[in-house]
Amino acid sequence: QGLEKRVEATEISALPLTLNKKESLALNYNESVEITTTIQSNGSTNFSDYQPIVTKGDHQYLLRGDKEGFHFSLYLVKGGWKAASAKVPASFADGKPHTLKAVWDGKTATLFFDGKELVSEKVSGKLKRGPARVGIGTNSEVTSRVLAQCKLLKVAIGEAGKAPAFEKVIPEPKTIVPGPNAPKTFL
Repeated sequence: QGLEKRVEATEISALPLTLNKKESLALNYNESVEITTTIQSNGSTNFSDYQPIVTKGDHQYLLRGDKEGFHFSLYLVKGGWKAASAKVPASFADGKPHTLKAVWDGKTATLFFDGKELVSEKVSGKLKRGPARVGIGTNSEVTSRVLAQCKLLKVAIGEAGKAPAFEKVIPEPKTIVPGPNAPKTFL
């Protein structure tokens, strides 16, 4: 009595995505790297915690957001982690797609937002290479860390100043409504 029968819909997303071993090895750069993304805010400039956008293992390169801003981190053979970090621009909160680009040419790490430089830091050396896979919307080694506070619409990865070796448009999540034989939830 008073119970309503309801079938729940499930949203299936293309993210997080971990590239296969062959794709990841092709992106195993040590002299330069360029990551270009199209991202869209959920209406805020604040990330509550670690939000991986693109990662190559825990010891190579990563582009992420957190409560302090956007970060482009590089793990050098000599020197360990180095980063270029900047506050998230206020215009990110408008809910429109924006371009976030990270470029390291072997000497300088730079973050751009909609074509404008946010920060540039001297980072000289060679990146540590490793067998870890590339994670898109996830940390490739700590997979419980996922991008949840903004949409990633497109990603391109390659050597700085060259055509991307990897490009992907991230499809919108699809809502799946189970058929009549699917398990039912009762409220």
